[in-house]
Amino acid sequence: MDHIKALRSAEDSRIRELEARFLDSVKNTIQSTDWSDVERRLMAGNAPDMVVGALSWGNYDPSDLLEGGFWAASGIAAEYLAEVITTSTEVSFVLTDPNALKWIEQYAADEIVAISDSQREAVKEIVLAGYRDGITYQEQARMIRQIVGLDPRRAIAVTNLENRLRKKGKYSEDQIAKKSAKYAKRLLNQRARTIAVQEAVTAAAQGFYETTKGAVGRGILDPQKYAGYRIVTGDERLCPHCSVLAGETRELPDGVYPSTGSHTPKVHVLCRCVEGIQETGAGKGVQGIGTKQTKRASGMGSATIIFDCQKVKRKDGILYIPTVPLIEGVYEQWGLRVLRDYKEFSPYSHWLHGVPVVVNHEDVTPEARRVGQLFDIVNKPEGRKTAATTRFFEIDLTQRELEALLSSEPHDGSLRWECYLVDEPGTWTDPRTGEVKEYDVKEVGPYVFHEYSFVKQGVVSTKDGAGFNMQCKDCNSLSYAPGGGATMEIEEIQTAINEAIEPLINRIDALEQKNAALEGEQKNIQAALEARIEAEQKERFLSKLKPAFLEQGDELWQECKQTGYLVFEANHPEMIASFQSRVLKGQSTTEEPETFNLAAKQAERNKKFNMRRR
Repeated sequence: MDHIKALRSAEDSRIRELEARFLDSVKNTIQSTDWSDVERRLMAGNAPDMVVGALSWGNYDPSDLLEGGFWAASGIAAEYLAEVITTSTEVSFVLTDPNALKWIEQYAADEIVAISDSQREAVKEIVLAGYRDGITYQEQARMIRQIVGLDPRRAIAVTNLENRLRKKGKYSEDQIAKKSAKYAKRLLNQRARTIAVQEAVTAAAQGFYETTKGAVGRGILDPQKYAGYRIVTGDERLCPHCSVLAGETRELPDGVYPSTGSHTPKVHVLCRCVEGIQETGAGKGVQGIGTKQTKRASGMGSATIIFDCQKVKRKDGILYIPTVPLIEGVYEQWGLRVLRDYKEFSPYSHWLHGVPVVVNHEDVTPEARRVGQLFDIVNKPEGRKTAATTRFFEIDLTQRELEALLSSEPHDGSLRWECYLVDEPGTWTDPRTGEVKEYDVKEVGPYVFHEYSFVKQGVVSTKDGAGFNMQCKDCNSLSYAPGGGATMEIEEIQTAINEAIEPLINRIDALEQKNAALEGEQKNIQAALEARIEAEQKERFLSKLKPAFLEQGDELWQECKQTGYLVFEANHPEMIASFQSRVLKGQSTTEEPETFNLAAKQAERNKKFNMRRR
């Protein structure tokens, strides 16, 4: 469709601009920051917040670009609506509501705060890791510089890489720094791209939504006649989350898509779904996608399942029963002939895992008698069905129910579910019998499963191939009991498993012993490193003290470690040697050093110097 190409072209241009702007803000942060001040605060052991405060953060403001993308998408939407909607008079679909821009202002403000906060948190993580691992303040400053712009997750990935390289012991610190910088740059470009794509497509989707909403508000787009629908990108990059939602609809103007609860079609970060407008009503053609499907909620329904007792496994008070919860076919429900299509229910079959089994569709409440639960859900495309294992708990079964399950006879059950229905009459051919059946409506996902029940006869009976105690002819690869197949006893499998894993257990024991030795060695190395770093820091601290206070050096160093150097310097300025005082060297030659008067000696020296000059 032309409007899809136009939307994506407009998004691509904004993506490039947004990406460049974010990277520029990171570059400005690095260039504007006084890194000597950062090192000074790290050396003094300042809190992470104080270190973060030393960075001169570059300004990242995407507001104008988001607004440009918004209006570009709005213009494309107006042209598209003019082509799709037939009217008897000449009207303009161009968005005119100035209030629509309020969204841009709020979204841009939230994005700026979120991105800024994430960068600051990443720096804090590096500072904390540096203090914890005993990294020198110079190395900490280097790492902070290279992770500026990253979020905490990516920043931690950079530090983890450095740690792995150091543990290998094959690389010098310079080599590690180069590899780390290269990796950090790649992650920064990746994050810049993610931010740019997400912001661009979000603004475009909002511009399309506001335009359709404005057209409804002005009375030129009839919400009773038209609806919004999801268009997915059908290429090799199409993800499973979006593929099953193709054609999903929402009501105009403010309806939401049922799968996401949003009025725009975006499912996830970097989602490429876009919105189209289609005419409602069964059998109508839809612009660019073939036959239109109008969905409506099915309401609560039920369909028979069958439990196959011929392969019952019984152990520790639990029965393991092969089950066919869902099978393709036509059945009667709500006075209609309904088609249940394998392609529709199979993407949602995993939600059957853990669904409880009750009796006679009893509401699932704390008082309900639950007798079993579904596990081991497996789709079987060759049989157009979903197979499972039901675990029945003997303590919760009546004697009659237990006898029925152990009788080796299929037993009807009923699945309670909800989905959507499409008014799409047609015919379906039973692959088992070749019988052609007509249907009035078709089930479409998403499916919601509530519970299974024992019933005397369900909507889809055992003769249709679904229910409890079903002999699954095409389920040879499915295990109906834990640890084994259809003919293998649990004890035999357990023995085979034990024999197979014994060498692995021995290997694990040896590795654990080796790991313990390495951990001890690492602790010793870490302790030595921490001692060396502290000695270097203490030496630098003592070099800043006036000679008169060196005898108290050890005591003063402990105070400095507890408070931080900047706090110590502020509390004891008289102890810190200034530049001028450090150039005056010498000591008294008298027998009583305490009577030596430095000021008097300086005055006497200056007097003699002045007399010579005369």
